[in-house]
Amino acid sequence: MSHEKLYWLMMPPFLIMALIAYFFLPFDYRNSAFVVLVLFWTTYYGLKYQLVKKANRE
Repeated sequence: MSHEKLYWLMMPPFLIMALIAYFFLPFDYRNSAFVVLVLFWTTYYGLKYQLVKKANRE
């Protein structure tokens, strides 16, 4: 799986979760919605690392 495909596969669900969290959390906790974006980038780069590692092994 290419990196671009992985990005476009993962981005919409995480973006929707971030928007839902932003609009439904109380005003004082809205900044916490950005944790979803941090989780996205952590997950994306973790999976990207695993894919590159697997491709180098083969």
